Amino acid sequence: MKLLLLDQGLSARTGHNAATLEELVLQAASPCGIALTCATASSLDRTGLAGLPCEWRPVFRLHGYARFLSDSDSHEPLLQRLTDLCVEDLRQLDLAAYDLVLMPTAYPVHLAALAQHLKSIRAPRLCIGLLMPPSFWACDARAAQWLDAVMQQSIDALQMQPDVSFFSESGEYRTGSTVLWLPTLLPPIADRTHDWIAAQLALPLPEADEDAVERPLVFGFFGDPSPRKGFELLAHCIQGGLPGGAHLSVALPTRHEALAGALNGTAPSVTARTLGPGNAQYLEAMQAVDVVLAFYDPAVYGMQMSGQKSAQPFLRSVSTQLSRLGRERTRDHSRASTSLPCEDRSPSSGPVARQIGAWPMFRSYSQVCGISRSTSGNGRLSAAVTKSSPGTTVTR
Repeated sequence: MKLLLLDQGLSARTGHNAATLEELVLQAASPCGIALTCATASSLDRTGLAGLPCEWRPVFRLHGYARFLSDSDSHEPLLQRLTDLCVEDLRQLDLAAYDLVLMPTAYPVHLAALAQHLKSIRAPRLCIGLLMPPSFWACDARAAQWLDAVMQQSIDALQMQPDVSFFSESGEYRTGSTVLWLPTLLPPIADRTHDWIAAQLALPLPEADEDAVERPLVFGFFGDPSPRKGFELLAHCIQGGLPGGAHLSVALPTRHEALAGALNGTAPSVTARTLGPGNAQYLEAMQAVDVVLAFYDPAVYGMQMSGQKSAQPFLRSVSTQLSRLGRERTRDHSRASTSLPCEDRSPSSGPVARQIGAWPMFRSYSQVCGISRSTSGNGRLSAAVTKSSPGTTVTR
């Protein structure tokens, strides 16, 4: 099985791009017959990549996360030049030689290049993730309109290809006034990761007793400490002092050692550390906390991510939320991952409750990604999924 990971935004072993890579690499290392090739940004930092069972093709000169600023009314020549550049890079890859091409994140100009390139070659089996809206790559409203049009035209063209499938993480994708209803797939995980998660979910809950209620309630923050994830709110909460009976565990990517050290000295109830590459350490760290905090700003989330309303956190004061959750701890409290604080939701319901119920979809995604060679009767990529309901700035 020859699998090509097409990720023009992958340039380092960090972030959600690398998280997808880690799972595919882990699966490729198992005796499953996958030969993995990864086509990335030309600026790929190979530090820490040695030994991974993957062929690297850092061919894309336009980084996937390059952003766009409109400084004139004439944007078509710029977009066409960039599209032609990306087509040249795609020609270095024999897409038809792969059993499956997975593009987990669709970048607007690269998607346009892919649509143009497929007009001249035999289209491979191609699975494309529509995650962030076009406005994610725009520095202003006019650039967002341009990119909206680029994405819509590219999607229309690719939908005409018989072996091209789209998916999203929320069941829908918006470009301008158009809403696409799509299969819902969460990020792929390797068999080993799936088995570990299944084993954790199968563990019996600890017996409810007074000691369990009295122990500290452990909150966790994971990943990049960016403003859009609400890290500034969390820092404000730390400065103001955590409520009694609460402990905060912060796990940051490597390169944030100084911040982790500074957080460690703020209070006895705060611990911080950095975690190396790979998903296993993050999963184990999440398993050790009670509540995973992800205080995304709804305005930013709606403009830059999937915009799925059900996943937007309720941004009351972080200290208030921590105190509320601490007060609401009852005898059914157990050391299991629970929901982030959301409006009108208790910690035992909401996004994480749905997510736990969605673990079987991860296995389906593994199959869709070519880990299993399943196809539907008409030869198209079989997406066994749930049904959905009715950087750099580029200027001219």
